[in-house]
Amino acid sequence: MASCSNASNNEYNYDYDVFVNYHGLKVKKTLASHLQRCLSRNGLRVFPGKQELQFTSQIEMEGVIPTAAVHIAIFSPCYAESSQCLNELVQMVQSGSTVIPVFYDVKVSDLRWTKEGNGVYAQALRDLQDKKIFDSETLEEKALHCPNTIGQWRKALFDVAGKSGFELDTYNRDEGKLVYKIVKQVLKKLKYHFTYDVFINHRGPDVKHTFASHLYHCLRAHGLQVFLDIEELQKGETITPQIERAIQRSTIHIAIFSENYAQSIWCLHELSLMLQSGSTIIPVFYGVEPLDLQGTDGKYSICLNELGQQVQHDYQTRQTIPRHDSSKVTNWRNALLNASKIDGFNLQECNRDEGKLVHRLVQKVLSEIVTQNAAKHPTCERKRDFLTSVFRFLVRDIWRLVFRFLVHIWRLVFRFLTLNIWKSVFRYLARHI
Repeated sequence: MASCSNASNNEYNYDYDVFVNYHGLKVKKTLASHLQRCLSRNGLRVFPGKQELQFTSQIEMEGVIPTAAVHIAIFSPCYAESSQCLNELVQMVQSGSTVIPVFYDVKVSDLRWTKEGNGVYAQALRDLQDKKIFDSETLEEKALHCPNTIGQWRKALFDVAGKSGFELDTYNRDEGKLVYKIVKQVLKKLKYHFTYDVFINHRGPDVKHTFASHLYHCLRAHGLQVFLDIEELQKGETITPQIERAIQRSTIHIAIFSENYAQSIWCLHELSLMLQSGSTIIPVFYGVEPLDLQGTDGKYSICLNELGQQVQHDYQTRQTIPRHDSSKVTNWRNALLNASKIDGFNLQECNRDEGKLVHRLVQKVLSEIVTQNAAKHPTCERKRDFLTSVFRFLVRDIWRLVFRFLVHIWRLVFRFLTLNIWKSVFRYLARHI
């Protein structure tokens, strides 16, 4: 029941589908080689390929970057040693196209903290910053890379670190599986724009790997397209906008209110967006009661008060300011209040049987989707009613006609036989009397 719209690669008007950015002979002969071949086998136009190896100039390479729909940056330990790779990365970020980071034996933090950190990338950038060249005009040494260029590299690395990507350690260092996942994501990014049947809003540490996981897989087993952030985040996109788009594109929202739900500003922000979207919301009270979402004495109210009291230091004014605006906290409080008034499901009412609760939720979701589809497509509903009436006619009315026909035939046969018997009797009597 998932809905998606196909979009051919021609829609993008790009010369290449994928641009692969990497550094180092080891990466070139292992991960990058397998990845490029696998992408090509799936019919994608990849740069650099065999015919593009003639591009050796950095200026020529950078000219190709805006002509690719998707960029893949493979961050290896030696990546930041290459000024060419860093310049390409700046171009990739500035192009506005999707950038998919692949963390190959490096950590995300290595990309974030390159100015004051002690990671491999911080040290590599300091080395590049200290590089000197001899100026034949002034007969003096000067910096090879200007501070502005170093700043652009640091900003590009920081921006890409905020995108959802792939880590080799996540797949138990299985490069084959990593390549498969990357290619699958690229194909999905280029060809499909998904809408979702269900969006699951939840507090990760409470239920992500337990109740939310069971619910997700049960809904998927019924053919529904479900968004659960750990499963559905598209690699290469900033996390917050992608979740917001998923909320807007979902037919039904399920909000799982667990004990620590209100401690997460992400959960509260998602809940506000869900209420603003106008789509159906099904609240699930998992270890809490609707009253906990209301008033000033509930569990959630205490968490909201703590969020309202959090402060941060403003480096511009050198003053302490609230971390969360009071209007934002009020908006979260109102969202919780409105959600508590919606008829939902309570784990306590199922005798804390999670399997029973999941079953009831799935049945409710299926019922809602059928109802909404009927409202959206009344023509289809009329066609279904027509087919139903035809089926009833075939099953009931035709058999009734057949039965009547058989009864009529039997009567005719009975009359014919009865008449012949009486005729025979009269003839016998007339002959012997």
